[in-house]
Amino acid sequence: MQIFAEFGTVCYTLYIKLHFLGVAKGEDFLSLSYEDLVKLISSNDLAVPFEEKVFECVIKWVKHDLDRRNDFLPKLLEHVRLPLLKPDVLFNISGEPLLSNSSKCYNYIIEALHFNHQKSVQHLTIPKTIRFKPRQFDGFQKVILMFNKSNTSPKCYTEWYDPATKLRENAPGINDCREMAGFGVINDQFVFAVGGVNGSSSKSVSMLDVSSQSPLWVSMAEMLVEIDWELEY
Repeated sequence: MQIFAEFGTVCYTLYIKLHFLGVAKGEDFLSLSYEDLVKLISSNDLAVPFEEKVFECVIKWVKHDLDRRNDFLPKLLEHVRLPLLKPDVLFNISGEPLLSNSSKCYNYIIEALHFNHQKSVQHLTIPKTIRFKPRQFDGFQKVILMFNKSNTSPKCYTEWYDPATKLRENAPGINDCREMAGFGVINDQFVFAVGGVNGSSSKSVSMLDVSSQSPLWVSMAEMLVEIDWELEY
Protein backbone atom coordinates (compact mmCIF):
# COMPACT_ATOMS: atom_id res chain seq x y z
CA MET A 1 0.00 0.00 0.00
CA GLN A 2 2.83 2.38 0.76
CA ILE A 3 4.20 1.92 -2.77
CA PHE A 4 0.85 2.96 -4.27
CA ALA A 5 0.65 5.92 -1.90
CA GLU A 6 4.11 7.12 -2.94
CA PHE A 7 3.23 6.63 -6.62
CA GLY A 8 0.08 8.69 -6.15
CA THR A 9 2.06 11.47 -4.49
CA VAL A 10 4.54 11.54 -7.39
CA CYS A 11 1.73 11.70 -9.95
CA TYR A 12 0.02 14.51 -8.05
CA THR A 13 3.26 16.50 -7.91
CA LEU A 14 3.81 16.01 -11.65
CA TYR A 15 0.26 17.17 -12.32
CA ILE A 16 0.81 20.35 -10.32
CA LYS A 17 4.08 21.05 -12.15
CA LEU A 18 2.41 20.60 -15.54
CA HIS A 19 -0.61 22.73 -14.62
CA PHE A 20 1.03 25.11 -12.18
CA LEU A 21 -0.67 28.31 -13.30
CA GLY A 22 -4.09 26.66 -13.34
CA VAL A 23 -3.59 25.11 -9.92
CA ALA A 24 -2.34 28.44 -8.54
CA LYS A 25 -5.75 29.97 -9.26
CA GLY A 26 -7.49 27.59 -6.88
CA GLU A 27 -7.91 27.45 -3.13
CA ASP A 28 -5.80 24.30 -2.81
CA PHE A 29 -2.72 26.25 -3.88
CA LEU A 30 -3.20 28.73 -1.07
CA SER A 31 -3.31 25.84 1.39
CA LEU A 32 0.07 24.45 0.35
CA SER A 33 2.68 24.26 3.07
CA TYR A 34 5.83 26.33 2.80
CA GLU A 35 7.86 23.15 2.22
CA ASP A 36 5.62 22.00 -0.64
CA LEU A 37 5.70 25.41 -2.28
CA VAL A 38 9.50 25.48 -2.16
CA LYS A 39 9.65 22.06 -3.81
CA LEU A 40 7.48 23.33 -6.65
CA ILE A 41 9.11 26.67 -7.40
CA SER A 42 12.62 25.22 -7.15
CA SER A 43 11.85 22.59 -9.82
CA ASN A 44 13.58 22.92 -13.17
CA ASP A 45 10.61 21.28 -14.91
CA LEU A 46 7.94 23.64 -13.57
CA ALA A 47 5.65 24.53 -16.50
CA VAL A 48 5.64 28.33 -16.58
CA PRO A 49 5.96 30.46 -19.73
CA PHE A 50 7.33 33.47 -17.82
CA GLU A 51 9.25 33.54 -14.54
CA GLU A 52 7.29 36.54 -13.30
CA LYS A 53 4.29 34.18 -12.99
CA VAL A 54 6.19 32.28 -10.29
CA PHE A 55 6.83 35.56 -8.49
CA GLU A 56 3.14 36.49 -8.67
CA CYS A 57 2.11 33.10 -7.28
CA VAL A 58 4.55 33.43 -4.39
CA ILE A 59 3.19 36.88 -3.50
CA LYS A 60 -0.36 35.55 -3.71
CA TRP A 61 0.47 32.66 -1.36
CA VAL A 62 2.15 34.95 1.17
CA LYS A 63 -0.65 37.52 1.18
CA HIS A 64 -3.26 34.83 1.79
CA ASP A 65 -1.99 34.53 5.39
CA LEU A 66 0.31 37.51 5.66
CA ASP A 67 0.86 37.48 9.41
CA ARG A 68 2.11 33.90 9.40
CA ARG A 69 3.77 33.78 5.97
CA ASN A 70 5.50 37.12 5.60
CA ASP A 71 8.73 35.79 7.10
CA PHE A 72 8.82 33.07 4.44
CA LEU A 73 9.01 35.57 1.55
CA PRO A 74 12.83 36.01 1.44
CA LYS A 75 13.29 32.22 1.54
CA LEU A 76 10.79 31.75 -1.28
CA LEU A 77 12.33 34.47 -3.47
CA GLU A 78 15.61 32.60 -3.27
CA HIS A 79 14.01 30.08 -5.65
CA VAL A 80 12.40 32.58 -8.04
CA ARG A 81 14.68 33.14 -11.01
CA LEU A 82 14.53 36.92 -11.05
CA PRO A 83 17.76 37.39 -13.09
CA LEU A 84 15.98 35.75 -16.04
CA LEU A 85 13.41 38.56 -16.18
CA LYS A 86 13.66 41.54 -18.49
CA PRO A 87 14.64 44.88 -16.89
CA ASP A 88 11.22 46.46 -17.38
CA VAL A 89 9.54 43.50 -15.66
CA LEU A 90 12.04 43.73 -12.80
CA PHE A 91 11.25 47.41 -12.32
CA ASN A 92 7.54 46.62 -12.12
CA ILE A 93 8.17 43.83 -9.63
CA SER A 94 10.33 46.08 -7.47
CA GLY A 95 7.21 48.14 -6.73
CA GLU A 96 5.63 45.30 -4.74
CA PRO A 97 5.15 46.73 -1.19
CA LEU A 98 6.07 43.45 0.55
CA LEU A 99 9.60 43.63 -0.86
CA SER A 100 10.33 46.97 0.80
CA ASN A 101 10.06 45.35 4.22
CA SER A 102 12.93 42.94 3.60
CA SER A 103 16.52 43.87 2.79
CA LYS A 104 17.14 40.33 1.50
CA CYS A 105 14.26 40.59 -0.98
CA TYR A 106 15.54 43.98 -2.09
CA ASN A 107 19.00 42.49 -2.61
CA TYR A 108 17.54 39.82 -4.90
CA ILE A 109 16.07 42.56 -7.09
CA ILE A 110 19.39 44.44 -7.16
CA GLU A 111 21.19 41.22 -8.02
CA ALA A 112 18.86 40.62 -10.96
CA LEU A 113 19.14 44.19 -12.26
CA HIS A 114 22.93 44.09 -11.95
CA PHE A 115 23.04 40.82 -13.86
CA ASN A 116 20.89 42.22 -16.67
CA HIS A 117 23.12 45.29 -16.93
CA GLN A 118 26.34 43.27 -17.01
CA LYS A 119 24.85 40.89 -19.58
CA SER A 120 24.07 43.81 -21.89
CA VAL A 121 27.55 45.35 -21.86
CA GLN A 122 29.94 42.42 -21.64
CA HIS A 123 30.34 38.68 -21.61
CA LEU A 124 30.13 37.32 -18.09
CA THR A 125 30.30 34.04 -16.26
CA ILE A 126 26.85 32.87 -15.19
CA PRO A 127 26.67 32.28 -11.41
CA LYS A 128 25.84 28.70 -10.44
CA THR A 129 22.92 29.43 -8.12
CA ILE A 130 19.41 28.27 -8.97
CA ARG A 131 18.21 31.84 -9.63
CA PHE A 132 20.30 32.04 -12.81
CA LYS A 133 19.31 28.66 -14.25
CA PRO A 134 16.60 28.57 -16.95
CA ARG A 135 13.80 26.10 -16.38
CA GLN A 136 13.83 23.15 -18.75
CA PHE A 137 10.18 22.34 -19.26
CA ASP A 138 9.93 20.91 -22.79
CA GLY A 139 6.51 22.35 -23.50
CA PHE A 140 7.85 25.90 -23.46
CA GLN A 141 11.09 25.52 -25.44
CA LYS A 142 11.66 28.17 -28.06
CA VAL A 143 12.52 27.37 -31.66
CA ILE A 144 14.03 29.52 -34.40
CA LEU A 145 11.28 30.17 -36.88
CA MET A 146 12.81 32.23 -39.66
CA PHE A 147 15.66 34.36 -40.94
CA ASN A 148 14.96 37.88 -42.19
CA LYS A 149 17.35 39.56 -44.59
CA SER A 150 17.83 43.29 -44.12
CA ASN A 151 18.06 45.64 -47.09
CA THR A 152 20.26 48.04 -45.13
CA SER A 153 22.56 45.65 -43.27
CA PRO A 154 24.54 42.52 -44.16
CA LYS A 155 23.37 40.93 -40.89
CA CYS A 156 20.57 38.39 -41.03
CA TYR A 157 17.87 38.75 -38.36
CA THR A 158 16.09 35.88 -36.69
CA GLU A 159 13.01 35.47 -34.52
CA TRP A 160 12.01 33.15 -31.69
CA TYR A 161 8.63 31.49 -31.74
CA ASP A 162 7.31 30.48 -28.31
CA PRO A 163 4.67 27.71 -28.55
CA ALA A 164 3.39 28.57 -25.07
CA THR A 165 2.38 32.11 -25.97
CA LYS A 166 2.29 31.83 -29.78
CA LEU A 167 4.33 35.02 -29.94
CA ARG A 168 7.43 35.96 -31.86
CA GLU A 169 10.28 38.06 -30.56
CA ASN A 170 13.70 39.08 -31.75
CA ALA A 171 16.48 36.51 -31.56
CA PRO A 172 20.27 36.91 -32.04
CA GLY A 173 21.23 38.04 -35.53
CA ILE A 174 23.81 36.16 -37.56
CA ASN A 175 26.55 38.27 -39.20
CA ASP A 176 26.57 36.57 -42.61
CA CYS A 177 23.19 36.22 -44.27
CA ARG A 178 22.51 32.61 -45.29
CA GLU A 179 20.00 32.37 -48.11
CA MET A 180 20.98 28.80 -49.01
CA ALA A 181 22.25 26.93 -45.96
CA GLY A 182 21.86 23.71 -44.06
CA PHE A 183 20.59 23.72 -40.50
CA GLY A 184 20.79 21.15 -37.75
CA VAL A 185 19.84 20.89 -34.06
CA ILE A 186 21.76 18.74 -31.57
CA ASN A 187 20.36 17.75 -28.16
CA ASP A 188 17.63 20.43 -28.45
CA GLN A 189 20.33 22.94 -27.52
CA PHE A 190 22.85 23.62 -30.29
CA VAL A 191 21.70 25.04 -33.64
CA PHE A 192 24.18 24.84 -36.50
CA ALA A 193 24.04 26.89 -39.71
CA VAL A 194 26.23 25.34 -42.39
CA GLY A 195 27.31 26.94 -45.68
CA GLY A 196 25.13 29.15 -47.83
CA VAL A 197 26.76 32.49 -47.03
CA ASN A 198 25.39 35.26 -49.24
CA GLY A 199 23.48 32.84 -51.39
CA SER A 200 26.47 30.71 -52.41
CA SER A 201 28.13 27.53 -51.24
CA SER A 202 30.77 27.96 -48.54
CA LYS A 203 32.69 26.20 -45.78
CA SER A 204 31.33 28.49 -43.07
CA VAL A 205 29.79 27.01 -39.91
CA SER A 206 28.08 28.97 -37.12
CA MET A 207 26.56 27.69 -33.89
CA LEU A 208 23.92 29.07 -31.52
CA ASP A 209 23.53 27.69 -27.99
CA VAL A 210 19.84 28.32 -27.27
CA SER A 211 20.21 27.35 -23.60
CA SER A 212 22.62 30.21 -22.93
CA GLN A 213 21.53 33.21 -20.86
CA SER A 214 22.91 35.45 -23.62
CA PRO A 215 22.73 33.38 -26.83
CA LEU A 216 24.96 34.52 -29.67
CA TRP A 217 25.94 33.01 -33.00
CA VAL A 218 29.55 31.80 -32.75
CA SER A 219 31.81 31.01 -35.71
CA MET A 220 33.05 27.43 -35.67
CA ALA A 221 35.84 25.63 -37.53
CA GLU A 222 35.13 25.66 -41.26
CA MET A 223 34.24 22.53 -43.18
CA LEU A 224 36.97 20.79 -45.17
CA VAL A 225 34.91 20.94 -48.37
CA GLU A 226 32.24 23.28 -49.64
CA ILE A 227 28.65 22.09 -49.81
CA ASP A 228 26.35 23.35 -52.53
CA TRP A 229 22.76 23.21 -51.29
CA GLU A 230 21.29 23.95 -54.72
CA LEU A 231 20.51 20.33 -55.60
CA GLU A 232 18.67 19.26 -58.72
CA TYR A 233 15.65 16.97 -58.45
